[in-house]
Amino acid sequence: MALKTNLTTTLLAGALAAWLGGAGYAQTPQSAEPSTVAPAASGPSDTTREERRAARKAERREARKEARREARKEARKEARLASRGAPGPLAGVGLPALALAGGAYWLVRRRRNRVNGA
Repeated sequence: MALKTNLTTTLLAGALAAWLGGAGYAQTPQSAEPSTVAPAASGPSDTTREERRAARKAERREARKEARREARKEARKEARLASRGAPGPLAGVGLPALALAGGAYWLVRRRRNRVNGA
């Protein structure tokens, strides 16, 4: 039983030290208490923490860029749909309507000229 307890203590001490980045904790199987040596102000644990922070920041930046890219893509798609001209059937109605309006104008002018000229 003592061997199992000692092994558990060793594993817990190692896990704790790894989680804390080894900052001032002894990695001996006897205890997981803080050692008397103070951690350095900018040791390897700080560097890895800064690297992780920089990596998270870069990931967030990339995610924001991707979101903006998708938003611009959607905006361009909507602009393409909104800037199209009238569909074919509506444009097809325009030409006969123009011919009818021109014919009506021609008839009115013809009638006025006959009344004034005759």
